[in-house]
Amino acid sequence: MLVFLPDIQVAIDRRQRHGATEFAAFPVWQRQAAGAYIGLCTLVLWDRRRHLWAVFRKALALSSPLDDIHEPIGYRTAILIITGVTVLLLFFCIKAGMTLWTAGIFLASYFSISITITRMRAELEIPVHHLWYAGATGPDTIMVNIFGTKGLGPANLTTMGLFYGFNRDYRNHPQPHQLEDVKMVKLIVAKSKSIFIATISDIALGSFGSFLLYLIMTYRMPGTHGLHVGREAFTRLQ
Repeated sequence: MLVFLPDIQVAIDRRQRHGATEFAAFPVWQRQAAGAYIGLCTLVLWDRRRHLWAVFRKALALSSPLDDIHEPIGYRTAILIITGVTVLLLFFCIKAGMTLWTAGIFLASYFSISITITRMRAELEIPVHHLWYAGATGPDTIMVNIFGTKGLGPANLTTMGLFYGFNRDYRNHPQPHQLEDVKMVKLIVAKSKSIFIATISDIALGSFGSFLLYLIMTYRMPGTHGLHVGREAFTRLQ
């Protein structure tokens, strides 16, 4: 399939130059890309279904062939953390103005793309995985194409528009970098718990520092540091 991809792209480009864009968004490559990413995530989860089932059995203290003694944290702790964080994210989205079902679909779509990017980085070792102008293929656009603006409502559309900051371009996605940390720890035979603690600490420190620095820069030089990102996010709300 990948062998014929360049020829397909050339054919699409030629059709566009000869007026084949008469249909809305033809050839809808943004929608195709979004479907491809979600499809790849589905394939990954299906391929690892036996391993994931064994992880759940281990977390529930049932018989399982897996041993998590060499993992950074136990499987039960990991599942509890994932569950707790999911609940907090849903709570945050609801408080921001989204409905429960909209927040659930939005987060599911986002993490589907995240899992696919991380898998691509792990298997192909590609240094770049940004989806330029991913707002055309992100969860918000996917949901608008499926349910329509009327079906989602103003509150959901506004909140999803404000989430454009982490859906515009996935080139700085933290998940692939975290996976590389785990891989390097295994190669150098270091303590996995140490890198886990360091990663969590860096996330907390980096989140606080980035918000603080962005606030300082946009306050001192708003035209230089605040216009570009703010313009794209708020233009989508108009």
